Amino acid sequence: MKKLHLESKYLILSSCCLSVLTYQGARDIMSVLLPSIQNDFSLSYTQLGAIAGAFDWGFASSLLIGGYLADKYGRRRMISIGLVWLAVNSFLVTLAATYQQVVLFRFLSAFGFATYFGAANSLIAEIFEPSERGKAIGMHYSGGAVGRLLMPLIAAFVVGTMGWREAFYVLILAAILALIFFFFTTNSRQGTVANEGPINFADFREMVWKNKGLWQVMLLYSISVLTGTSVVFIPITLVRTWGTSITEAALYLSIVPLVMIFAAPLMGTLSDRFGWKPVIMISMAANAIFLYLFPIVPPGIFLILVLVGIGIVSRIITVILAISMDVMVPRLRSTSLGFINTAGALALTLLPIVGGYIADISSFRYTFIFMAIVSLLGVGATGIVRVHTKVERSLTEAVPQSSYRDVR
Repeated sequence: MKKLHLESKYLILSSCCLSVLTYQGARDIMSVLLPSIQNDFSLSYTQLGAIAGAFDWGFASSLLIGGYLADKYGRRRMISIGLVWLAVNSFLVTLAATYQQVVLFRFLSAFGFATYFGAANSLIAEIFEPSERGKAIGMHYSGGAVGRLLMPLIAAFVVGTMGWREAFYVLILAAILALIFFFFTTNSRQGTVANEGPINFADFREMVWKNKGLWQVMLLYSISVLTGTSVVFIPITLVRTWGTSITEAALYLSIVPLVMIFAAPLMGTLSDRFGWKPVIMISMAANAIFLYLFPIVPPGIFLILVLVGIGIVSRIITVILAISMDVMVPRLRSTSLGFINTAGALALTLLPIVGGYIADISSFRYTFIFMAIVSLLGVGATGIVRVHTKVERSLTEAVPQSSYRDVR
């Protein structure tokens, strides 16, 4: 088996970090633009929830096919196509004449992220040994946290000086830069796994659909992403409840992804020492407390502490992804990752609408109370799940191991 040099592995990981920075920035950029879009189109909070959820709807609806295409046609090819797709549809958002068009083009933009998610995480799993995998996935998600930190801050500055449409040009530029960097860092014959023959429905049924360990991980992953949707309502809650400016709200929002950068490896370390289940359960219980406190704590030091807490506990997702690699067949890893994230993303897409509706009939305080209840339900659900870090080894051994060839 031909392995990559250390510097080659980390160059590829760096290019993936820049790509996920762009995608997570694309996902979170809308949070600081919602007040301006609401004023521009005279929208209700329910309609605003539709705009907030559009990207996740597109993500959820195309994850499985995105993972399948990456396994069938090559990870490198699909990641490159996805970045081009993101740039084009982000440009179309700037031309939207109605709020329905904003929803449509945001929905389409997310198809690029769907081709990336399974392909990139599978790529990282292949080029890093199991003993390095948790750290590598944590570093990858730290790259995404940087995007969640920087993109809303830059967008807030642009929307304050020009407008919400112009803010998308920052995202387009980031996608182009990520594409160039990814192309050149992976344009080498030293790459990673090549496909082991064609993929058909029988493969999917036996290695994905009937994989009990995969279903259990999917439940855990869904719970973790469900509790993360509160981020989209943070800026508008601060603006409407406390009268902060968009720039000030963006600065408060930036605390969450800033903490995420360092929280991912912290969660991995805690999980290694104390076990994944207590770490996830304690994190979800703490998250419920933070979500309950957020809308009633005024801007200041205590609000900062609440946002720090939200940023820390949200990184349990990296622990779950590291666990998931043990229950997947290598040749269908991208498809399996798409399968896992589809359920989580589908559930996640409903919460912005529900949250916006609750705000319409009451206030954002009750939106966050609702999310806190969801987090508490997640504690109980995690307690009954049985997933171990060495589940179904025989399943992966039944498939010939891939050889290290070109990055495809």
